[in-house]
Amino acid sequence: RQVFIKDRFVIRFVLTFTFYAYVSVLLSRTVGASTTTAGVAVSLFALVSLVSATQAGRVVETWNAFAVLSGSLLIAAVGMALMGTVVAFPGIVFGIVVAGIGSGISAPIQKSLITQLAPLSLRAGAVASAVIFQSVGSTIGPFAMGIALGRLPITTAFILLGITATAASAAI
Repeated sequence: RQVFIKDRFVIRFVLTFTFYAYVSVLLSRTVGASTTTAGVAVSLFALVSLVSATQAGRVVETWNAFAVLSGSLLIAAVGMALMGTVVAFPGIVFGIVVAGIGSGISAPIQKSLITQLAPLSLRAGAVASAVIFQSVGSTIGPFAMGIALGRLPITTAFILLGITATAASAAI
């Protein structure tokens, strides 16, 4: 179960850091958005994540934490794919909101499960290894997207990111 959670740290951080690194590129190339608009979009993602994170505990009271974790990552991945499929500003904003909801719900659940599942004697090591998995995702996501952008249009790259993250979440 620990590996299950840590693999999902990779997925969440691939999505989050790729979003932060490339949403401004997506917005400027597809709808001609300004840097200010891109900054507002990043802020929207952060705000939606913050608000949805406050509701994670309520969701876990009703549903199994592992199912909620998987479902929230699927929601985040779908949001990323939506950003690439709709080349109008409102559609991209909708994808940002969807991705923010998924990211926000998954974050506290992952951290909670890591500390709940690890025996006290191993808890520090479990949390440290989770941070390593976060760093792996933070590195892989923007790097892979940069390679994809050398070969694909930005919209296709966002769709591919969403599909890949959806498949990885479903497979784990």
